[in-house]
Amino acid sequence: IEAHQIEKALQVEDPQELGLMLATKFSYLDSKYTPLRRQFLVYEYRAGLRMREEQVSLIHTMHQEKSCVTQLMMGGGKTSVVASNLLYLTAKPGKIAFFIPPAAQFSTLRENLGNMQKKHFNQEVIPIQLQRSQLIEKNLLWLQEQFESAKQDRKVILTTRETIESLNLEYLDLLHKKENTKRSQILSQLIKEIKLFGDALIDEVDLILNPMQETNFPIGERIPISPDLIDMTRQLFTLLGSHEKLRLTSNQQGILSESAHQ
Repeated sequence: IEAHQIEKALQVEDPQELGLMLATKFSYLDSKYTPLRRQFLVYEYRAGLRMREEQVSLIHTMHQEKSCVTQLMMGGGKTSVVASNLLYLTAKPGKIAFFIPPAAQFSTLRENLGNMQKKHFNQEVIPIQLQRSQLIEKNLLWLQEQFESAKQDRKVILTTRETIESLNLEYLDLLHKKENTKRSQILSQLIKEIKLFGDALIDEVDLILNPMQETNFPIGERIPISPDLIDMTRQLFTLLGSHEKLRLTSNQQGILSESAHQ
């Protein structure tokens, strides 16, 4: 590790940064980190870096507290240090470790996280992203196999909020239709597995748990909207758009005062 730090330091032209690199010491010598010390040593050796004191403390706290939220600045090692270590700690035998990022980051993490965990801990990452149309019996059986594999072999499941919500909503839809099929039974088992054995590490938690962006499945028979209602809505928006003080046509209605809206 020290040789790698020296090599990195020699490539830096900033003397202050060079000094910080060379002065970096172990950050987990405190006795409270004893159970994690071996893992941190392996991580530092394979990643070729020294963990910072705040990173070590955060990993320890999140591992102990379980249900907690923290905020890190960009470049603070959120994924490469903190998430990498927490995922390895979470993936215990009999447990399912989930890593849930925003859907927009899934394709990037699919490769990067897999390579990172393989390098750091020889840990496999299983990417799972399914839409409603893909929740067929064949895919659900495959999903069961992945859950069981994750429990037995300490693998990490990389998935999205939309995938987990879709599993739950599809099951509720089948219950609403009173369908007792093999597909509904598998869905029931998958949901139980997530609740009983799942531990989730969520990236951008404010986005993932935002109720305004949740997945919704309509149920029941499709009912067409009345043409009269559509025409009335169109006329209403036309009337509002023609009002100069509201400034809807220029999309400036948000800057109006409360009195102007009244």
